[in-house]
Amino acid sequence: MKFNKIITTTLIILSLAGCSTVPVPTAKQAAVLDTVTTAVVLDRGLGIEANPVGFAAVTLFKVFILNYVVDWLEDPYERESIKRAAATIWTAAAVNNLAVLAGVATPASLPFTLAAGYVVYINTPVPEPTYISKPVVGAMR
Repeated sequence: MKFNKIITTTLIILSLAGCSTVPVPTAKQAAVLDTVTTAVVLDRGLGIEANPVGFAAVTLFKVFILNYVVDWLEDPYERESIKRAAATIWTAAAVNNLAVLAGVATPASLPFTLAAGYVVYINTPVPEPTYISKPVVGAMR
């Protein structure tokens, strides 16, 4: 029975990973997906929160990152890079939670988690870095 769940989960994740028409989630979508799947796993008693600061603190951290820190960055490359990293991490965490819901233990779900993170990372567009050239003030005679 557990083997069937592992095979089914593998096939679903691999079919999504290989499909170029499936859009990757934004950082906000990934944060919501991770939060909701974590809440469901915790509610069903299938796992414990592995983060030492707790579920509520992590949720507040996500809100803080997405609503404040990203807005402080002036360079669009830095802003989008932070969003890309956040989307990658939180999507991978959500896939791990989905695997736990499907009955796959966390060490066995590592390939799914890494594959999901990789797919999101390589398919999230990031603008080219902008380099602002500042005038160099030379010595005056």
